[in-house]
This record gives sequence, structure tokens and C-alpha cells, in this order.
Amino acid sequence: MQDSCLSSGELLILADLPGDVNRDRWVAGDHLSTIITYWGQTGLGPEYADLSGNGTVDPPDYSEVISYWGTGLPPQPPSGVPEPATLGLLLLSGWALLRRRC
Repeated sequence: MQDSCLSSGELLILADLPGDVNRDRWVAGDHLSTIITYWGQTGLGPEYADLSGNGTVDPPDYSEVISYWGTGLPPQPPSGVPEPATLGLLLLSGWALLRRRC
């Protein structure tokens, strides 16, 4: 089994994921939105949803996104950042403690 960490001097090369329009390594709703946004347009290239390379954003591009829907590496939530509700509770309880002291 390989270690998931790279040591100094190593280079990680990620292959293109089929259906991954924005290269975020996950095929999901935003990719389909991009297909719909550029539907029927020509000469845009894969970065603008022409995944098939036929020069037009059309059914083959849509099919590629649908075929690979949900594949790749799901986005990870940021670590170490509390959600807003937690921060709000912390501030409210701190305020209540300070108010009690006075």
C-alpha cells in the first residue's frame, strides 16, 4: 500500500477525470450547469464544457457528465473552521459570562 503523503522532490500527477469540466476532481451539479450554460456554443474547448472535443457543447458532452456523475474525489469541508452557529453560541455564552461578572 502506498503512503498518501509525498516526500520532498516527488511530483503528483493527476490524470483528467472524464466529465470533470472545471478540474475539481469531482463530477457533480456544477459540471452540468456549465454544460447547460455553454450549450450549442462552438470553439470553446474542454475548459468550457466541450468534453468530446468535437467543437460544440452538445449531447456527447452532456452524456459524459451524466456517465461519470458522482465519480472522483468528493470535496472535503475545510478543517479547523467552526460553523457559524457554533461561533454564535460561543459569543453569546461569552457575553453572558461577562455580564454576570459585572
